[in-house]
Amino acid sequence: MRTISRTAIGAALVAALTALTLPTASAGPLAPRTEKASTAPGGAQADDSSGDPVLSGDGKVLAFQSYASNLVAGDKPGTEDVFVRPAPGAPLQRVTVPGATTSAAALSRDGRFLAFSSTSETRTHGVHVRDVRTGRTERLAPVLGDAYAVSPGRSALSANGRYVAFGADATDATPAAADDGPRVYLYDRATGRTERISHSPDDADGARGCFVGSVSDDGSKVVYQDSYTNGPRGDDWGDVLVHDRTTGKTVQADATHDGAEADKASVEPRLGGDGTTVVFHSYATNLVPGTDPNRGWNPFVYDLRSKKLTRIDAPVPTDITTASGLSADGRKVLYSRSGSSQGQWVRDLRTGRDTLATPGLDGSPRGVGSSALSADASTVAFSGYDEGTFVAGDTNGEPDVFVRRLR
Repeated sequence: MRTISRTAIGAALVAALTALTLPTASAGPLAPRTEKASTAPGGAQADDSSGDPVLSGDGKVLAFQSYASNLVAGDKPGTEDVFVRPAPGAPLQRVTVPGATTSAAALSRDGRFLAFSSTSETRTHGVHVRDVRTGRTERLAPVLGDAYAVSPGRSALSANGRYVAFGADATDATPAAADDGPRVYLYDRATGRTERISHSPDDADGARGCFVGSVSDDGSKVVYQDSYTNGPRGDDWGDVLVHDRTTGKTVQADATHDGAEADKASVEPRLGGDGTTVVFHSYATNLVPGTDPNRGWNPFVYDLRSKKLTRIDAPVPTDITTASGLSADGRKVLYSRSGSSQGQWVRDLRTGRDTLATPGLDGSPRGVGSSALSADASTVAFSGYDEGTFVAGDTNGEPDVFVRRLR
């Protein structure tokens, strides 16, 4: 059995659940419930694993990747593909590139555009954008300096799909002096212009690498992770940086409150759609004043306007927590708990209230794999196993993708 999992320290912690279609005007509000989305025509169970879900801003468009061969007609066993569901209840569509596998889906907030990565049999990588409405797929042709080439992995889209952030690696033709590890670039689909976003600090020690986080709705800001690619240098092997394309300035979101070096790494950043808030998780114990109760992973929220950094603790502060989603306005965070309790929860940063996003059929919190929160915080998607008992009759022995409407 294959396991699909996104590069994230919090993978296998917890995620989200489902929802129905919107009620009619005369109907009362529907209670949240779980829907399994990775199903074959007629409701048959998937014959292989599915995971890494992503959602449009309103939670209605879903994409994920799967090794299953029976989700659509004509697929082959053992190949990894991206699938997209254009609307709740709509048939799944397999996203293909001739002679290549597809992975690492990302959706624009309006749900019209899907970015994804392709890998050919000769290990050539590409980044593509598919119009979900028309089915037309465009392979981007960014012009990169220093003989860099598009790398596999996560990309990110602005709200309307105009701007695409993607990663690139050095090649054999890259001059040694120019090889500073994986980079983040941004491509403007309207003008064809490519812009380098990431730059490792001038005083960096050892090989560095930068990786895509996300893009603000208007494309003006990009958050990315800057990491040591040759293993941890001590325990601080990852930083979170936000580049403002308008001002040209780059801000470190995981800077400590007193200017000291962070004692451990920060990873997996996400930027709110309005470009004012960043969430990430960190193992650092000295980012904010006071003692870290769990001395482990915690989500942190950074306000780019006030420069305030806040740690998110679970109700039992010694629980390990990680973040996996942020609403567009920066008010709500999808995070996981591990310790005295489990499951994925949505924290309202204004009220402090937590809403369980991944209950089992009995209502108890359930741990999951990869997960995503819609920009309006109405919907969560996640991957989970049969033993999670998210829906009745889930007996295929494979990770599946589920969706839960929270309101």
